[in-house]
Amino acid sequence: MKEPERKQWVRAARKEWSRTRSVQIDENAKVILRDDGSGYVQCWIWVDGICRNPRCTNALNDNEGWDGFCGSCADKIEARIMNSESELATLYTID
Repeated sequence: MKEPERKQWVRAARKEWSRTRSVQIDENAKVILRDDGSGYVQCWIWVDGICRNPRCTNALNDNEGWDGFCGSCADKIEARIMNSESELATLYTID
């Protein structure tokens, strides 16, 4: 693909995705064309961060979590602590 055509694809992708501020398309983005006339344009997608629980893929933008855990996982941890009779439960008891 020649450079002017690649730039045209980049401009088209930027126009299409300009409504989504969390997507960034660099000027030198790679472009891969398909046989059907469509194509892929490389982009960057912003992710606020993910939960530190390796089994969870929730983002941290819910403002409900703590210590790197999303709100959902933090709630589960808190419930386990509150239901436990360990020393940890006495440290985290909420009145």
